[in-house]
Amino acid sequence: MVALVTLAIGASGLGVAAGASSNAPTLPEYRKIIFPVQEKVTYSDTWGACRGVNCSRRHIGQDLIGDFMYHELAAVSGTVTWMRTDAAGTAGNDIEITDAQGWKYWYMHINHDTPGTDDGLNPPQWQFAPGITVGAKVKAGQFIAYMGDSGDAEFSVPHLHFEQHRPDGTAINAYASLRLAQGLPVNTTWCGTGTNPVSHANVASAKGLLVVDKLGTVQALGQAKHRGDTSKLKLWGPMLGIRRTANSKGYYLIARDGGVFTYGNAKFHGSTGGMRLDAPIAGITTTPTGKGYWLFADDGGIFSFGDAKFKGSGWSKLGSAIAVGMTATPTGKGYWIAASDGRVLNFGDAPAAPVGSKPTSMVRAISVTHSGAGYWLMGDNGAMYTAGDAQYLGAPAYSGLCNANGAAAMAVSSTGNGYWTAQHNGLILSFGDATDFGSATLPAAVVGIDQVQ
Repeated sequence: MVALVTLAIGASGLGVAAGASSNAPTLPEYRKIIFPVQEKVTYSDTWGACRGVNCSRRHIGQDLIGDFMYHELAAVSGTVTWMRTDAAGTAGNDIEITDAQGWKYWYMHINHDTPGTDDGLNPPQWQFAPGITVGAKVKAGQFIAYMGDSGDAEFSVPHLHFEQHRPDGTAINAYASLRLAQGLPVNTTWCGTGTNPVSHANVASAKGLLVVDKLGTVQALGQAKHRGDTSKLKLWGPMLGIRRTANSKGYYLIARDGGVFTYGNAKFHGSTGGMRLDAPIAGITTTPTGKGYWLFADDGGIFSFGDAKFKGSGWSKLGSAIAVGMTATPTGKGYWIAASDGRVLNFGDAPAAPVGSKPTSMVRAISVTHSGAGYWLMGDNGAMYTAGDAQYLGAPAYSGLCNANGAAAMAVSSTGNGYWTAQHNGLILSFGDATDFGSATLPAAVVGIDQVQ
């Protein structure tokens, strides 16, 4: 018996977003840091704001507004490589920490007043934490200094002016690092750094992708060929998905009423378009030979056409759940039916893979491994689950994207070592060895995706 499990989240990278490639805007450069103030502060993105008379200089840090004697913390583990203790100049009392990669973190306007006063006497015991001297080693999160208003902050409010510098000395905007350190969105696209395994694209994964929306509009990405669609037809029901032929020279579209539309070298073998159905059709799965297909209905009913063989159905077995996905074994002598609640029914030579951990949202798709000994399930919240020999390669839910829910469909790469996921909004993410072909721009919600070889 093979249990279905949710795989552990992979390690995240530093400085760039880890995980799936995508056509989404690039996450701004960041460093994985501890937020540098212990108490609650306020700040906004003031990078590049005018400073000085007639905008004679630009702000190259972020001002974290707080109060006197707030505790400033080491953003990273590293070494104290600079300190100023005379409260002079624009920065006043300040400190620099350098991490193991050579990145530098600057803290300015450190306290120079006796607690409870604004006397400017600069008592040394109220500047830095005990033991903080040039050459000292610090750990991320360690208390290093007191917030104050030294330097030109004397004419403003107590705050920490915080800067990040690359090893070559170039300053970068610290806003993304600060927001992500608090678990807050950087912008409307990025809500986190992403924790997926790093993907490694392989040209053998596919030549392109086919994507379809609920109107039947097909978009071809990469070297995939657009061979027609139903966008100008009056449909009796919305489109549900797309499946390519065995040699990728054609494809099938399936509609909610069971209507099958063929393009390229796809052969029509029949449909349920004229039948009276107990439940609407939910999708299509082609046979490995490309000479037939199954249609499956919401209630788990199976309809076989061409060389597709009936091996059983989920009718009367789903309870309140509905069938949301179906995938055939590599031999074509069996198949799995996935239910919306995460149960998976197996028929023919499809091995049993009972659910070990229940998906936390409605399941949207199921895809088989090349060996036929396992499969992936995808939830509409962007989570990915594995069974048998299916390997966890990442999931939209852990991409760091704000719109990671709304997952609609998935497709496995030609090598079996990667997969693509498609969101209803057209965003396509690639995992494992899947090549990034960009995202879809379709007039309606995406409902299906397939790769071409």
